Amino acid sequence: MSGNILITEADRSDIPELVKLRVEYLKEAFGSISVEELARLSDELTEYFGRTLGKSCAAFVAKDGESVVSSAVLVIYERPVSPSLKTGLIGETVSVYTKPEYRRRGLCSKVIKAMVDYGKTHGLDRIELDATEMGAPVYEKQGFSVYDSPYVSMRYDYK
Repeated sequence: MSGNILITEADRSDIPELVKLRVEYLKEAFGSISVEELARLSDELTEYFGRTLGKSCAAFVAKDGESVVSSAVLVIYERPVSPSLKTGLIGETVSVYTKPEYRRRGLCSKVIKAMVDYGKTHGLDRIELDATEMGAPVYEKQGFSVYDSPYVSMRYDYK
């Protein structure tokens, strides 16, 4: 740990590190994942970031030297405009993760701030996310808020 941490938007050279952090995030979130599944996830994530980074996906990272130690991924999609969606552009935050030895140093807050600034300068109407109980206070400090909706959240899962 050098202590000289750089916060920046990720580029294509960061894809291997983004994949590693996403896999670490998934291992923490899902517990036991087989070696075969981890290999499949790594391959699919490499392809995903290669296809979407800088287009429908932006990632923000904290780097200690050349090593990415914290990241936040923003998936951008477009919906039809409405009174509450002036541009129709929405960001969804996924895979916010900081390596355990770098936690409690404010890095997550810094990559989230970079993500929020990006959304503002790129015309997003809003950024959405699902927070864990532990993560919610970090997002609230950056201006995120819990919201009430007249809708019932539902989904259809393909098996």
